[in-house]
Amino acid sequence: MKTSLTLLMVGTALGAAYKYRYKLLDMALSNDYLSKLSVNTVMKIPGVKDRVIGSVFGK
Repeated sequence: MKTSLTLLMVGTALGAAYKYRYKLLDMALSNDYLSKLSVNTVMKIPGVKDRVIGSVFGK
């Protein structure tokens, strides 16, 4: 019973996060600290930095 209740709660939370994903993303990126943190994290992914720099400077 406890396991099924936990799965139901996790499923509900994931469903709500998926439904409101753009609002949650907008709220997170409107915060300066979270915005900088997310950009720094994404730029550490291999290949992303090269693609972004290449598209910005026409490489």
